[in-house]
Amino acid sequence: MVKMKNIKQEGHLVHFDGYIDGHEDEHFTMTVDLNDSSKSVASIEKNGYTGMAMMAIMFELAREGKLPSELVAMTH
Repeated sequence: MVKMKNIKQEGHLVHFDGYIDGHEDEHFTMTVDLNDSSKSVASIEKNGYTGMAMMAIMFELAREGKLPSELVAMTH
């Protein structure tokens, strides 16, 4: 699970604070480039959690057309 807080969109860039498994000590920051996801950057090495967060951001935008200030991405 990745909990995303402080989600802010500036044009084609989305910035947020991410928390792995909801733990405050597992914090990272990330910027998702909506035009080219390969240009997305994170304060940690890209991994399954950053990928999950990026997919959740893109899915929420496609579904709702806007982003909430907080979002949780979970795997099944």
